[in-house]
This record gives sequence, structure tokens and C-alpha cells, in this order.
Amino acid sequence: MRYLLLIFLLITTALHGQLTYTEIPLPASVAHRNNEYSSLAQWKSRIILTPQYPARYIYSLDTTYIDAVLNGTKPNDTLYAFEFINLYAIIAKIDGYQGFEAAVVVGNMIFYTIETGISNPYDFLVRGTLSDKRIVMDTSRVVRLPKAVKDHGAPLDEAGHESITYLAEQNRLLTLFEFNNFPGHSKGWLIDTSLTKLEEIAVQPIDFRITDIHEKNGEIYGINYSYHGEFEEYEPTEKIKKSNGQYANWAKECVTRVIKLEVKDKQVNIKPMPVLTFDCENWEGILQYKNGVLMITDQHPRTKFIYLPF
Repeated sequence: MRYLLLIFLLITTALHGQLTYTEIPLPASVAHRNNEYSSLAQWKSRIILTPQYPARYIYSLDTTYIDAVLNGTKPNDTLYAFEFINLYAIIAKIDGYQGFEAAVVVGNMIFYTIETGISNPYDFLVRGTLSDKRIVMDTSRVVRLPKAVKDHGAPLDEAGHESITYLAEQNRLLTLFEFNNFPGHSKGWLIDTSLTKLEEIAVQPIDFRITDIHEKNGEIYGINYSYHGEFEEYEPTEKIKKSNGQYANWAKECVTRVIKLEVKDKQVNIKPMPVLTFDCENWEGILQYKNGVLMITDQHPRTKFIYLPF
């Protein structure tokens, strides 16, 4: 009875009154906000939770755990550990290393983007091989991803390649820089899974950050998030009404919404969906699951893992 009450309490309606999601309580051993999760990826029946700063082991959650929560029953804590092989050899190759960001699984391969500090003009793309108990990183392929810069050439602070997905029809990966509101020259990158050929692709400019994307069955969804006062010279122009009828003030307020993306005619087109929340929750990972998406925050204001049905 207590667990059913908990599930009831975790079914939450976003502030604007349109979207309803279910919060999935993580097992206590992986729920602490200090994990600072940055991505979600699925390998077989495991949902891989990668921290921004992974250590020797990272963990995954079986889909039976998620399904139990969504069905209103008590889940078993089905956690699996992956030993991260060659992790520190990869980190040693990255000047200004600031952690792992996006992740996507293709077969038995996992691909990660790695963010760097403002002094490095590149982020990086790496890959590893998955098995039941290990992720073995490939130290021979560490690919540079050029960062976007401001109109006058200066770097953007606290911005990197936070999104990656696999385009099955093209057999290529798509990575996006998180800030993409440069009219006329916003861009992402297409790259083959052997990590040998990088190709530029135009991206439709959009307000706010793109903090993750995921493709499944030809459809791509992503997270569009803004923390108040970011990128001051690129003040958002989009006006969004809150439930009280007032427009959100982007200098003081936050917003999170899901976006739908389409790769067509050598461009990434973007269509915003309704606002999820105006709360300042730093949503970092998205993964299509059943008839919706799983989403996770990092550590701000706490670790929050949800299922959002469409």
C-alpha cells in the first residue's frame, strides 16, 4: 500500500497543466545527486546511466524495473555494473576534460561525446564495446568536434556537444552543439560509426539549449532547455505563456520542453512540443521508450528520472 501511494504521489502534472509524467524512483545506491547523470542509452534490456564524471564502474537499470513502476507494482532493484576499461587512458588524451555528455548505443558499440573547457576549441567523440560486464573504450579513435563560437569568434562558456544519436537510414551518427541559435550558420555533425569521416550539416536555429536527442524508428526527439540569463547577447526571442497567462521572463525563469527533429534535405529541422515545465530542472538525458520518452536530470536541483508519454 505504501508503495502504491508513492507511485501515486510521483505522477506529476507539469505547471502549465498540459503534460503528465511519472517519476521513476531510482534504487538508493544510484539515486544520489552527486552522480550527476548526463545521458541515457539502452543496450538490450538495460538502461545505461552514465555520470558526467564516470569512474571505474557505471550502472544500468533493467527495463523490468521501469515497467514495474509504470504498472504500479513494486520493482526489484535489478542493477548491472559495467567496468569501464581504458577510461583513464581516454581522459588523458583530452585537454581540458570536463566530462562525458551524450551517449548512444549501436549494436554492441556505445558512443560518447566528451566536453572540454572554454580554452579548448574542440569537444570529442569516442566509442567503446559493450559486453555483459564491461565497456572497453577504443583508445585509437578520439575524434575532434569543432565547437560553435559567437558571431565575433569568441567561445561560448559552458556549452558543448551534449547530443548524439544514430540515424539508422544513413548508418551515421548525428551530434549537435547545445547552443544552436545562430541564424544562417547553426550546424551539427554527421559521422560514420568507424569515426573516420566528419561532415557538417545545417541546423534550424532555435532558442534555448539542445541537451540531448534520440532517434528510434525514424523519429528523433530531444530536450530543449533554458536556464535563466544564459548567453546574454543571444537573449531568447520566443514568447511562451505560462498557466497564469503571463509570458515567461527569460532573464529570471527557466523552461524545458521536448522537441521533434527531422533530418531532411541536408538540414536538421526542429519542431517544439508543449512546455514540460518552467521549473529550473537541468534535464540532460532523453531516451525513447514505449510510447514516450525517459528523461533524467543531472543534479540540479536533484536527480529526477521520469517517463513522459506522448
